[in-house]
Amino acid sequence: MHFQTEPELVMVTDYYEPKSEPEGAKHISDHSAAYSHAVHVAEITVDTLTGEIKVDKVTVAQDVGRVISRMGLEGQIEGGIAIGLGYALSENMRIEKGMLRNACFRDYKLITAPEMPPLDMHFIESNCAEGPYGAKGISELPTIVIAPAVANALYNATGVRIFNPPMSPETVARAIYARRSSATGPASMASERK
Repeated sequence: MHFQTEPELVMVTDYYEPKSEPEGAKHISDHSAAYSHAVHVAEITVDTLTGEIKVDKVTVAQDVGRVISRMGLEGQIEGGIAIGLGYALSENMRIEKGMLRNACFRDYKLITAPEMPPLDMHFIESNCAEGPYGAKGISELPTIVIAPAVANALYNATGVRIFNPPMSPETVARAIYARRSSATGPASMASERK
């Protein structure tokens, strides 16, 4: 096709994104023509002495509209989960008065391939009429959903609720110690809320 004297038209297509209204005072908007939905379940092991969390497995069920490229879809979800796990467990960017206070990236721990848990992915096809070719955007959702899934697994395992990531070993160990020391039940972790 590229070296023909008379080029051929292979395909012409277009996609119309309806005009979006910004979010109002009631937090309602129509920023997307095709909203995505997902559920993540994190299975974890917690060392209650050191506070270390190991994510053993993540199960994902995500409405993807229509699967166009399964390999691309899996890659987007794997990448989103890796970023979200870093946010949930280890990445702590300290900003004070608008200035980055981390001295260097030596102690800024990113999740790498060896730390990735096994993933059990389930794609729910809804063939969304509003999305291009029936597909929906998928890559942001895994980044957003995994941290609460890990936090809920931590609560189910230890009774400790942490609201502000990262759930570093020190933060988790201190919360477990505070819960054990408290005679009034699960620690509210009010000091963790900001």
